[in-house]
Amino acid sequence: MATRTRLLRLLRTFVRTLSAGCLTIHCNSPKFFTTMSWTCSASSHSRLVQNLRNTALIRTDEVFEAFLQTDRRFYCPDSPYQDAPQYIGFGATISAPHMHAIMLEYISENVGRDFDSGPTGLADSEESRPVRVLDVGSGSGWTVAAIANLLACHGLAACVVGIDHCGPLVDQARDNIMADPVAYKYLEDGTIELRVGDGRHGAPDLAPFDIIHVGATAQSIPQPLLSQLRVGGIMLIPLQDQGQYLWLVKKTPTRVEKHRLMGVSFVPLCDISQQLGHGSAIA
Repeated sequence: MATRTRLLRLLRTFVRTLSAGCLTIHCNSPKFFTTMSWTCSASSHSRLVQNLRNTALIRTDEVFEAFLQTDRRFYCPDSPYQDAPQYIGFGATISAPHMHAIMLEYISENVGRDFDSGPTGLADSEESRPVRVLDVGSGSGWTVAAIANLLACHGLAACVVGIDHCGPLVDQARDNIMADPVAYKYLEDGTIELRVGDGRHGAPDLAPFDIIHVGATAQSIPQPLLSQLRVGGIMLIPLQDQGQYLWLVKKTPTRVEKHRLMGVSFVPLCDISQQLGHGSAIA
């Protein structure tokens, strides 16, 4: 009976997804890697967010509220509510909304489960310590703003650091966040910090980080980032492994756990000269 109930629940979710026209299918076979998206595009931010929720890409109230608070029109000049990557200048793109939703849900799930679990959780037991987050390839600034909103929805203090190797893009991200009527306060109070630098080297002066999000593909986990990940912390990173997949990395006191989540399509982590030659799937 329990198995039948679960199957019926999955079937209902699938039917809702088809009717709303928003579905992402990932084939995990190394010989047949493809991604097909039936978009959740909409004419307004609120409708976009509702479409993402209707199709179970957004599952939790915290992610729903955080996404709703982070209006893409402040970060994406063209087609902000289309469920597809959009060019934002300087050889970079903002990721598709469905990828942002997936990323936020994984962060929310791990914050909610692990934050209070002591030395193996996402933060120290000291209530005054903010959750430290590093966003590698911060691009438009949307991701750092959304993560700050998400942690606020969880009732947590945060320090969210966005790093990008393109100085003009960092300036643009700062302008975007200041134009956002919700997120601007995070720059003013120091919750969000934006800096120019090679994200592959992280931000060692602010480490360790509870959460590291990487918006481009690597052949392997950059050692500086792994070193800067706190014991009990998580990293979301696309890795090239007979195809391209999003991985959830967890650092325990004795080992590093890697969990392959889904097939994705991002450009590689690269030098600034390489980025200016082609678009980069950063957020």
